[in-house]
Parts: sequence; C-alpha cells; structure tokens
Amino acid sequence: MIFDNIKNANLYAGLHPKFKEAFEFIEKNLSNPPDDGKYILDGDNLYSIVTRYSTKENNEIQYEAHDKYIDIQFIVSGKEICYVKNRETLQLNKPYDANDDYALYDFNGSGTPVHLSDCEFVILYPWDAHIPAVIDGDSSDNLKFIVKVKV
Repeated sequence: MIFDNIKNANLYAGLHPKFKEAFEFIEKNLSNPPDDGKYILDGDNLYSIVTRYSTKENNEIQYEAHDKYIDIQFIVSGKEICYVKNRETLQLNKPYDANDDYALYDFNGSGTPVHLSDCEFVILYPWDAHIPAVIDGDSSDNLKFIVKVKV
C-alpha cells in the first residue's frame, strides 16, 4: 500500500509500466471530471472508474481484494477512511470471483485506517485487502477515480 498526494505522483511512475499513464489520466481530468462510468485507457490493461457516492458507516463492511488488478483510488473531492490489511491475515467470507476480480473478507475491527481527502490517493496491491468509502467523522459526498492497473 502506498498513500500520497497527486503532487508526488511522479515518484511512483517507475513502479509499474502503466502507472505513468494512470496518473496522467487523473491529472488531465482533475479540473473537469468526467461523468460517472468506466473509461478504457488501454484495453483491459488500464481503465478507470469514475464514481460519485456518499461515504458509509463502518457497520456491515467487508474487506475486498483483487488478484488481476492494482487499484489506484484517488479522491478528487471529499474525504473517507480506507481500511487496509494484508489479506493473508483475514478470514475469507466470499471466495475469489475471477469474472469480477474480487474476494471478500470479514472485517474484524482491525486494519490500518488511511484517511484520504482531496487530491490524495492510495495504491492497493493484490495483497492489500481494503475497505474504501468509510465515513471519516461526518458523512461526505465524494468524487473518486479508481484506476485499475493490470498486474
């Protein structure tokens, strides 16, 4: 897991061949965010999901993890907590679904709370189970880019 601000995105471009392109999409769309939806950037190698939503309470939440994609979750506006924990330490709740690229794990009240707000991102690798969109203090109406980078 990596947590930072978009102004430092260039520090991470060399970590994956598609990270530079992923951060370019984010930076290009900051001032005029596109409508909600899926945006193909390079076939199934790189795409972005743009979503507007309200943060959720931390009851009845579950960790999710992916095998095929790295997530770059970028908050354009709003604030939230994203809990992160190594998936190997969690109890599996729903086995991996290869079609939708996710498995679900029980939230046992533990994990690292990452507090995200405007122009901050978290990079989540396949071993990083995560619970995004959790209320941080008060409920927030968020705009987020979730860029999916094929492992």
